[in-house]
Amino acid sequence: MGKGVYRFDPDLLQELWETPVTGEIPGEILLRMPEWCVYLELPGRALGDEMPIQGCFAYIDWEPRFARAELCLVADTPEHGLLPAAPIVLGGSIEDGMRAAMGDYMGLAAAIGAPQISVEQAEKLAPATARAAEPIVSLCLYLCSEEPDIAGMLPKMPAKPVHPSPVRVKGGEKTFAADSPRIWGTGWRLGAILRKARGEAKQPEEKEVLEGNEGRRGPSPHIRRAHWHTFWTGPRSGAPRKPALNWIPPIPVAFGEVELDTLPAVVHRVSP
Repeated sequence: MGKGVYRFDPDLLQELWETPVTGEIPGEILLRMPEWCVYLELPGRALGDEMPIQGCFAYIDWEPRFARAELCLVADTPEHGLLPAAPIVLGGSIEDGMRAAMGDYMGLAAAIGAPQISVEQAEKLAPATARAAEPIVSLCLYLCSEEPDIAGMLPKMPAKPVHPSPVRVKGGEKTFAADSPRIWGTGWRLGAILRKARGEAKQPEEKEVLEGNEGRRGPSPHIRRAHWHTFWTGPRSGAPRKPALNWIPPIPVAFGEVELDTLPAVVHRVSP
Protein backbone atom coordinates (compact mmCIF):
# COMPACT_ATOMS: atom_id res chain seq x y z
CA MET A 1 0.00 0.00 0.00
CA GLY A 2 2.77 2.46 0.86
CA LYS A 3 5.12 1.27 -1.90
CA GLY A 4 8.08 2.13 0.29
CA VAL A 5 11.52 1.26 -1.08
CA TYR A 6 14.24 1.44 1.58
CA ARG A 7 17.61 2.35 0.10
CA PHE A 8 20.33 1.82 2.71
CA ASP A 9 23.61 3.68 2.84
CA PRO A 10 26.17 1.11 1.56
CA ASP A 11 28.34 1.28 4.68
CA LEU A 12 25.40 0.99 7.05
CA LEU A 13 23.99 -1.86 4.96
CA GLN A 14 27.28 -3.73 5.29
CA GLU A 15 27.41 -3.20 9.06
CA LEU A 16 23.81 -4.31 9.59
CA TRP A 17 24.36 -7.28 7.28
CA GLU A 18 27.23 -8.42 9.48
CA THR A 19 25.54 -7.71 12.85
CA PRO A 20 24.43 -11.07 14.29
CA VAL A 21 20.87 -11.53 15.52
CA THR A 22 21.13 -13.93 18.43
CA GLY A 23 18.63 -15.11 21.01
CA GLU A 24 14.90 -14.53 20.80
CA ILE A 25 13.44 -12.41 18.00
CA PRO A 26 11.90 -9.34 19.67
CA GLY A 27 8.44 -9.98 18.24
CA GLU A 28 6.75 -6.98 19.84
CA ILE A 29 9.38 -4.67 18.37
CA LEU A 30 8.95 -6.07 14.84
CA LEU A 31 5.29 -5.07 15.00
CA ARG A 32 6.56 -1.49 14.69
CA MET A 33 7.52 -1.77 11.03
CA PRO A 34 7.30 1.72 9.44
CA GLU A 35 4.86 0.41 6.80
CA TRP A 36 2.63 -2.63 6.41
CA CYS A 37 5.08 -3.96 3.85
CA VAL A 38 8.57 -2.68 3.04
CA TYR A 39 10.90 -3.36 0.15
CA LEU A 40 14.58 -3.52 1.08
CA GLU A 41 17.02 -2.75 -1.73
CA LEU A 42 19.92 -5.22 -1.55
CA PRO A 43 22.34 -4.49 -4.40
CA GLY A 44 25.13 -7.01 -4.73
CA ARG A 45 23.78 -9.29 -1.96
CA ALA A 46 23.03 -13.00 -1.94
CA LEU A 47 21.03 -15.49 0.09
CA GLY A 48 23.71 -17.56 1.77
CA ASP A 49 26.68 -17.91 -0.54
CA GLU A 50 24.90 -18.84 -3.75
CA MET A 51 21.65 -17.11 -4.76
CA PRO A 52 21.97 -13.43 -5.81
CA ILE A 53 19.11 -11.18 -4.73
CA GLN A 54 18.31 -7.59 -5.62
CA GLY A 55 15.85 -6.92 -2.82
CA CYS A 56 13.37 -8.39 -0.38
CA PHE A 57 9.79 -7.66 0.66
CA ALA A 58 9.23 -7.91 4.42
CA TYR A 59 5.93 -7.74 6.28
CA ILE A 60 4.21 -9.00 9.40
CA ASP A 61 1.34 -11.36 8.63
CA TRP A 62 -1.37 -12.66 10.93
CA GLU A 63 -1.86 -16.42 10.57
CA PRO A 64 -5.45 -17.07 11.75
CA ARG A 65 -5.09 -20.87 11.67
CA PHE A 66 -2.48 -20.65 14.41
CA ALA A 67 -3.57 -17.31 15.93
CA ARG A 68 -0.10 -15.74 15.71
CA ALA A 69 1.96 -13.11 13.93
CA GLU A 70 4.78 -14.10 11.57
CA LEU A 71 7.55 -12.16 9.90
CA CYS A 72 7.38 -13.01 6.20
CA LEU A 73 10.30 -12.47 3.84
CA VAL A 74 9.87 -12.62 0.05
CA ALA A 75 13.22 -12.49 -1.73
CA ASP A 76 13.39 -10.73 -5.10
CA THR A 77 15.91 -12.51 -7.31
CA PRO A 78 17.14 -11.49 -10.78
CA GLU A 79 17.02 -15.09 -12.07
CA HIS A 80 13.90 -16.60 -10.45
CA GLY A 81 11.76 -13.56 -9.65
CA LEU A 82 9.97 -13.56 -6.30
CA LEU A 83 10.60 -16.63 -4.17
CA PRO A 84 7.84 -18.14 -2.00
CA ALA A 85 7.41 -16.36 1.33
CA ALA A 86 9.63 -17.61 4.15
CA PRO A 87 7.62 -17.17 7.39
CA ILE A 88 9.33 -16.88 10.75
CA VAL A 89 7.28 -17.45 13.90
CA LEU A 90 8.07 -14.68 16.38
CA GLY A 91 9.03 -15.33 19.97
CA GLY A 92 12.10 -17.56 19.64
CA SER A 93 15.32 -17.47 17.66
CA ILE A 94 15.26 -17.16 13.87
CA GLU A 95 16.03 -20.87 13.53
CA ASP A 96 13.31 -21.78 16.06
CA GLY A 97 10.84 -19.60 14.17
CA MET A 98 11.76 -21.18 10.83
CA ARG A 99 11.49 -24.70 12.22
CA ALA A 100 8.11 -23.99 13.88
CA ALA A 101 6.69 -22.52 10.67
CA MET A 102 7.94 -25.43 8.57
CA GLY A 103 6.45 -27.98 10.95
CA ASP A 104 3.06 -26.31 11.09
CA TYR A 105 2.75 -25.79 7.34
CA MET A 106 3.95 -29.33 6.65
CA GLY A 107 1.09 -30.49 8.88
CA LEU A 108 -1.41 -28.43 6.88
CA ALA A 109 0.00 -29.81 3.61
CA ALA A 110 -0.31 -33.37 4.89
CA ALA A 111 -3.93 -32.77 5.88
CA ILE A 112 -4.89 -31.91 2.29
CA GLY A 113 -2.58 -34.40 0.62
CA ALA A 114 -0.23 -31.79 -0.86
CA PRO A 115 3.43 -32.62 -1.58
CA GLN A 116 5.78 -31.88 1.29
CA ILE A 117 9.36 -32.38 2.34
CA SER A 118 10.38 -34.95 4.91
CA VAL A 119 11.03 -34.17 8.56
CA GLU A 120 14.71 -34.93 8.00
CA GLN A 121 14.86 -32.45 5.11
CA ALA A 122 13.13 -29.81 7.22
CA GLU A 123 15.65 -30.29 10.03
CA LYS A 124 18.51 -29.69 7.60
CA LEU A 125 16.76 -26.83 5.81
CA ALA A 126 15.82 -24.77 8.90
CA PRO A 127 19.39 -23.87 10.03
CA ALA A 128 20.53 -23.00 6.49
CA THR A 129 17.42 -20.90 5.82
CA ALA A 130 17.82 -19.14 9.16
CA ARG A 131 21.43 -18.21 8.36
CA ALA A 132 20.35 -16.80 5.00
CA ALA A 133 17.50 -14.82 6.59
CA GLU A 134 19.50 -13.42 9.54
CA PRO A 135 20.99 -10.37 7.72
CA ILE A 136 17.55 -9.42 6.36
CA VAL A 137 16.02 -9.73 9.83
CA SER A 138 18.78 -7.41 11.05
CA LEU A 139 17.70 -4.79 8.47
CA CYS A 140 14.07 -5.13 9.57
CA LEU A 141 15.09 -4.66 13.20
CA TYR A 142 16.89 -1.44 12.27
CA LEU A 143 13.70 -0.07 10.70
CA CYS A 144 11.89 -0.90 13.96
CA SER A 145 14.55 0.56 16.28
CA GLU A 146 13.97 3.62 18.44
CA GLU A 147 15.40 6.26 16.10
CA PRO A 148 16.09 4.86 12.61
CA ASP A 149 17.77 7.30 10.24
CA ILE A 150 15.08 7.47 7.51
CA ALA A 151 14.37 10.38 5.16
CA GLY A 152 12.49 10.81 1.88
CA MET A 153 14.63 10.95 -1.27
CA LEU A 154 12.00 12.20 -3.72
CA PRO A 155 10.14 15.55 -3.88
CA LYS A 156 6.84 15.96 -2.03
CA MET A 157 7.37 12.94 0.22
CA PRO A 158 6.28 12.92 3.87
CA ALA A 159 8.98 13.53 6.47
CA LYS A 160 8.69 9.93 7.68
CA PRO A 161 6.92 6.76 6.48
CA VAL A 162 3.31 6.53 7.63
CA HIS A 163 0.50 4.02 7.28
CA PRO A 164 -2.11 5.14 4.73
CA SER A 165 -5.28 6.47 6.32
CA PRO A 166 -8.80 5.67 5.09
CA VAL A 167 -10.65 8.48 3.34
CA ARG A 168 -14.36 9.04 3.00
CA VAL A 169 -15.85 7.91 -0.30
CA LYS A 170 -19.34 7.30 -1.49
CA GLY A 171 -20.72 4.46 0.57
CA GLY A 172 -18.16 4.56 3.37
CA GLU A 173 -14.37 4.68 3.65
CA LYS A 174 -11.55 3.37 1.49
CA THR A 175 -7.77 3.14 1.89
CA PHE A 176 -5.83 3.94 -1.27
CA ALA A 177 -2.34 2.75 -2.18
CA ALA A 178 0.40 5.27 -2.92
CA ASP A 179 0.42 6.52 -6.51
CA SER A 180 4.03 5.50 -7.11
CA PRO A 181 7.03 4.02 -5.26
CA ARG A 182 8.48 6.15 -2.47
CA ILE A 183 12.23 5.89 -1.95
CA TRP A 184 13.37 6.24 1.64
CA GLY A 185 17.04 6.97 2.21
CA THR A 186 17.99 4.83 5.20
CA GLY A 187 21.07 5.51 7.29
CA TRP A 188 22.74 8.05 4.97
CA ARG A 189 23.74 10.38 7.81
CA LEU A 190 24.77 7.47 10.02
CA GLY A 191 26.77 6.06 7.12
CA ALA A 192 28.64 9.38 6.88
CA ILE A 193 29.55 9.03 10.55
CA LEU A 194 30.85 5.50 10.01
CA ARG A 195 33.03 6.61 7.11
CA LYS A 196 34.40 9.58 9.05
CA ALA A 197 35.14 7.40 12.07
CA ARG A 198 36.95 4.80 9.95
CA GLY A 199 38.98 7.50 8.24
CA GLU A 200 40.11 8.92 11.57
CA ALA A 201 40.88 5.47 12.92
CA LYS A 202 43.27 4.81 10.04
CA GLN A 203 45.20 8.03 10.58
CA PRO A 204 48.33 7.67 12.72
CA GLU A 205 47.82 9.46 16.03
CA GLU A 206 50.01 10.19 19.00
CA LYS A 207 48.91 8.21 22.04
CA GLU A 208 48.14 10.51 24.94
CA VAL A 209 49.41 9.91 28.44
CA LEU A 210 46.45 9.30 30.76
CA GLU A 211 46.11 11.80 33.60
CA GLY A 212 47.67 10.59 36.82
CA ASN A 213 49.38 7.64 35.14
CA GLU A 214 52.67 8.90 33.80
CA GLY A 215 54.13 6.56 31.23
CA ARG A 216 50.86 4.71 30.68
CA ARG A 217 49.46 5.04 27.18
CA GLY A 218 45.86 5.13 26.06
CA PRO A 219 44.34 2.60 23.63
CA SER A 220 45.05 2.92 19.94
CA PRO A 221 42.13 4.14 17.80
CA HIS A 222 39.81 1.33 16.79
CA ILE A 223 36.15 0.58 16.04
CA ARG A 224 34.12 -1.47 18.50
CA ARG A 225 31.82 -4.03 16.86
CA ALA A 226 28.16 -3.18 16.23
CA HIS A 227 25.48 -5.00 18.24
CA TRP A 228 21.81 -4.94 19.17
CA HIS A 229 20.70 -3.68 22.59
CA THR A 230 17.20 -4.20 23.99
CA PHE A 231 16.07 -2.16 26.97
CA TRP A 232 12.76 -1.62 28.77
CA THR A 233 10.81 1.62 28.96
CA GLY A 234 8.06 2.82 31.26
CA PRO A 235 7.55 2.92 35.03
CA ARG A 236 8.91 0.05 37.08
CA SER A 237 5.52 -0.44 38.71
CA GLY A 238 2.00 -0.16 37.40
CA ALA A 239 1.57 -0.37 33.61
CA PRO A 240 3.51 -3.13 31.81
CA ARG A 241 6.91 -1.99 30.61
CA LYS A 242 7.62 -2.11 26.88
CA PRO A 243 10.77 -3.29 25.13
CA ALA A 244 12.69 -0.86 22.95
CA LEU A 245 15.49 -1.73 20.57
CA ASN A 246 18.60 0.20 19.63
CA TRP A 247 21.22 -0.75 17.11
CA ILE A 248 24.53 0.27 18.62
CA PRO A 249 26.67 1.12 15.60
CA PRO A 250 30.41 0.49 15.42
CA ILE A 251 31.71 2.79 18.16
CA PRO A 252 34.85 4.85 17.50
CA VAL A 253 37.22 4.38 20.43
CA ALA A 254 40.16 6.66 21.30
CA PHE A 255 39.65 9.39 18.74
CA GLY A 256 37.57 12.53 18.35
CA GLU A 257 33.85 12.36 19.01
CA VAL A 258 31.57 12.65 15.97
CA GLU A 259 28.16 14.15 16.59
CA LEU A 260 25.32 13.32 14.20
CA ASP A 261 23.91 16.84 14.28
CA THR A 262 27.23 18.40 13.25
CA LEU A 263 27.30 16.58 9.93
CA PRO A 264 25.81 18.26 6.85
CA ALA A 265 22.78 16.75 5.19
CA VAL A 266 23.61 14.14 2.57
CA VAL A 267 21.94 14.82 -0.78
CA HIS A 268 21.58 12.10 -3.42
CA ARG A 269 19.94 12.79 -6.76
CA VAL A 270 17.55 10.02 -7.80
CA SER A 271 15.19 9.62 -10.71
CA PRO A 272 11.45 9.34 -9.93
